[in-house]
Amino acid sequence: MEINVREGYLEGNDFLHDTDFLLEVLAERSSKTDEVQITYENQTLHSDTKQCRSGILKLNIKNNSSEKVPLSIYQLDSDFLTSTFLLEFDPHLSAKELLNHRTFRTLFQGEDIVGPRGLSIKDQTFLFTDLKGSTNLYERIGDLKAFSLVQQHFDEMSRVIIKNQGSLVKTIGDAIMATFLSAENAMRAAIEMLEEIETFNKRQLEREIILKIGIHTGASIAVTLNDRLDYFGQVVNIAARVQGLAEGEEICFTNEIYAAPRVSTILRGYPVKSEITQLKGITENIQIYRLSPKEKE
Repeated sequence: MEINVREGYLEGNDFLHDTDFLLEVLAERSSKTDEVQITYENQTLHSDTKQCRSGILKLNIKNNSSEKVPLSIYQLDSDFLTSTFLLEFDPHLSAKELLNHRTFRTLFQGEDIVGPRGLSIKDQTFLFTDLKGSTNLYERIGDLKAFSLVQQHFDEMSRVIIKNQGSLVKTIGDAIMATFLSAENAMRAAIEMLEEIETFNKRQLEREIILKIGIHTGASIAVTLNDRLDYFGQVVNIAARVQGLAEGEEICFTNEIYAAPRVSTILRGYPVKSEITQLKGITENIQIYRLSPKEKE
């Protein structure tokens, strides 16, 4: 690779193996392209020279090991060795943000993004929805019309999820599983979902779609399953079971959501009901909250 170097220093780092090299870049400009050989072997980085001149520098990088090496190269000022060094990175996405990014998921759909063992996500918020009385809906208005309404409701919900920095993981029958970067985003989305469904039903002249929502947050495992990104773990199970407790046009959520930053501001003005309940497959009782936006004071 060729780079244009200025007076100062050029440092290369492999943080994985805690090894680096340092070149002094002289003020004298080169009339030709200087070349430096960078070699990795025996878990050590080293260069064939300690100095180079300003201008175009060609780096020949060779890995003599059988492992991948993450090499970072930094161009540093002349006072690098005598001043406080602050390392700054360009804006970037965390693993959670990347997996939650719609464009990323679209571009890399079907690829094994997280590896065979999955990827541990320390903090992810899960939102599940389902329809109340969907079996009766199919029987009452017929399969074709009911299916069309369900698909339209999916479209409405997808827009709300994306608007609130969420990601639609999958649909399961008439249900939705979505992830959000924060409990705040998930709660905003849940309230907006019920409002959108109310508007949607008014266009149908009947209250055909009745939504139930559950939210929980915590650690999970991201995996690639059936050529798509999915999530597993106790937090996911709890989120799904909390949704099963919700009544029609109601949001059920856990104490972790209730206590999350800025959620209390969103809930201001809504009557929130609390209860202790037992969830199937969960040993300890948990505290849940119920919210119906239509009951806003």
